[in-house]
Amino acid sequence: MPPIVLTISVEGEPEDSIAALRRIVGLGDAPAQDSATTGSAQSDNDLQVPLDASGATTAEMLPRYRELWENGSQTRASLRESPEMARPARWNKQLCNELFGHMTEAANRLVSVLTEAGVHGMKRDALAAELDIQMDTIRTTQVSIGHSLRRVQRSNGNIILPRPVEFHKNIDTYMLHPAFRVALENGD
Repeated sequence: MPPIVLTISVEGEPEDSIAALRRIVGLGDAPAQDSATTGSAQSDNDLQVPLDASGATTAEMLPRYRELWENGSQTRASLRESPEMARPARWNKQLCNELFGHMTEAANRLVSVLTEAGVHGMKRDALAAELDIQMDTIRTTQVSIGHSLRRVQRSNGNIILPRPVEFHKNIDTYMLHPAFRVALENGD
């Protein structure tokens, strides 16, 4: 199971922030106390976890939270690297072939029909008739293409590619993205 990354931001007075953090880690609500407000002579050393984490030794802390405090300068609960930043990419023949390898047969048929339709695409009802499917099924096929697209993007280093099939609602038409069409036709 992959590690869970959790980022917590607590704003407010120091005593309230410490109390909130204690509730989050399951230590209960043990607010900061001093002898002036409580009338007792309890010191910070008598508490289960020190109020000032920077002055606490790791031996005083619960073992499962020790690593978080030791690595607190990273402001993250996990030591794993942040995900690689996505970078834009252009469609080329290799990426198109990889996409076709991930797509279902219905999605491949949809793309081939739109390729033959030309740059102006096809109206939704004409496309459904050509593929011999219901109009609602076109959307399901387009979602399948989106899943394949994400696989290609991840396998190539978290790249960003435009969706190969676009639906233009105002003209009720499906068409191929121009860059995808050029990569298919020219083999770029």
